[in-house]
Amino acid sequence: MERTPENTPQLNLSYIEDIAGGKKDFIINLLRTIAKSLREQPKLISDAFAAKDLAKVREMAHKLKSSTAYLGYKQFDEILSRIETSEANSLPQEEVALLVEQTKSLSGIFVKLISEKITELILAS
Repeated sequence: MERTPENTPQLNLSYIEDIAGGKKDFIINLLRTIAKSLREQPKLISDAFAAKDLAKVREMAHKLKSSTAYLGYKQFDEILSRIETSEANSLPQEEVALLVEQTKSLSGIFVKLISEKITELILAS
């Protein structure tokens, strides 16, 4: 995916801020949980793909999508949805492989963005 200003990964924490009701500790803990998932799940997805366990790939994409929904970056959710529905949509394995790589790349970017946001929130306290 080519990066343009419109699709450059950015955190949109408005949903998290709404449910947190201004509680910074809640936001920080939720962001830490999401970051942990973003560090672990893409490797599991990649390993399952390498093992040709496509059912596991789809299952893990669904699980990761549950975390990424809070980040407000629609393109990430779309990638994970395409992996999740890859069998039903008869996607070629080459396309699934590309989506898995995009997932790993975006996860790394978002772990960094989340870490920066956590630091910002802690320093603002």
